[in-house]
Amino acid sequence: MSDDLTAEVTTESATRAALLAPAALVLRRHDFRTRPVASSGSQPMLLAEDPLFLIGIVEFVGASDLPSVEAGASTQLADYVADAGAKQWDTYLVLLSAAAGTERGWSEDVTDILYNTRYLRRMVRWGVVPTESSLSSALRPFLSLPLPSTPGPIDPIQRLVNELPSHGVDTEKTATALAQWRASGDGDGDDV
Repeated sequence: MSDDLTAEVTTESATRAALLAPAALVLRRHDFRTRPVASSGSQPMLLAEDPLFLIGIVEFVGASDLPSVEAGASTQLADYVADAGAKQWDTYLVLLSAAAGTERGWSEDVTDILYNTRYLRRMVRWGVVPTESSLSSALRPFLSLPLPSTPGPIDPIQRLVNELPSHGVDTEKTATALAQWRASGDGDGDDV
């Protein structure tokens, strides 16, 4: 976690879940208004709202505790947005866990939660740690995209070529694949 994020988190209430305070900071940096609320069963919830979304965020320990946490939090969030007008169609419950992704399993309970869109949409994020990077990744669907560093149109093919090495792809293989793609006629740009 960056030093400024660490300093801000230490001033948050000690009773909040470990991921909620830093999540609030990440969301505030993206122009969300946030506030903590007590959830049913004394499970803390973070509410975050911007012009597009209303998000309830809760933390759970692991797959065995996910169904009960989700049930209480989704009921409370659905009650909260009952009179929210059009915003009720853009309401999400985000369930965060520090448990490793391998712990999650794909039990029937987890699958039911992921595919349940009744009253609100649900997202489950595993392996989240209280760092700006991890929380930004977990909350990416709600965060605004960064502005391009160069003015004008961006060449997506060149951007891909530039990004692949940071994901462990060999630059020679990238150049070979790109040359083969262009030679096949798919990359000539005539049909754009």
